Amino acid sequence: MVEEIQFYQKQIEFLDIKLKAPVAIMQNPLFTIPYTGFRLAAIILSEIDDIKRIKSPDQLLAFDGMTSSI
Repeated sequence: MVEEIQFYQKQIEFLDIKLKAPVAIMQNPLFTIPYTGFRLAAIILSEIDDIKRIKSPDQLLAFDGMTSSI
């Protein structure tokens, strides 16, 4: 069990390294949202597909789940 946990931790570290380069190159406004790191930014970018569709910071915050909904 311990070996499996260590294996998965190494896999996560490897994927984090691979993920940081393409997300960092984009220099998008996602990193201005508090607590949004590379992993969350990559997830949001994959869901949004094209960040140009987001018209305002409020839309981006709502998509990220950082605002309350009515």
